[in-house]
Amino acid sequence: MTIALGQAGLSEQQSRGFEADLVWQPDRNWSFLGSYGFTDAKFSDSFRGFSGQTVPAGNALPFVSRHSGRVWANYKFSPDVLPGWSIGAGAYAASGQYVDNENQWKTSGYYTIDAKIGYERGGFRAAITAKNLTGENYYTPYSWLGGQVAPGAPRMIYGQISYAFN
Repeated sequence: MTIALGQAGLSEQQSRGFEADLVWQPDRNWSFLGSYGFTDAKFSDSFRGFSGQTVPAGNALPFVSRHSGRVWANYKFSPDVLPGWSIGAGAYAASGQYVDNENQWKTSGYYTIDAKIGYERGGFRAAITAKNLTGENYYTPYSWLGGQVAPGAPRMIYGQISYAFN
């Protein structure tokens, strides 16, 4: 038995699916990543939810995208052109997610476009990453109090600097 605090009383749940990643590097400069995940997560028994309604066996678990995936391309500049520099870009997509045990409400699927520019030399690393470049407006389930959604992450820019001492 699984106890999902704030989501269901006592229930049995099952999840089946698969994930696949494909990485291809045709030469020393280019690398490509493709990933896909399929998750079939559902309640395997009926139970009475916090709302008082009976949740039938077979309902999808909330907060789980059935489909999700990413594609990413990265280019590392040659040592004689821009030594240590790299750029990358890609997209992430996910199908909608139920926000309640009764499967009455579901978010829409969404995608984001992301990019990165980085520099690495010796133990020094620096990168600037931009997320959701297109400013996609989307919603994700919000687990507090059940059945609510929150806006997805807006366009954001991150910076990272690190140094590894040998």
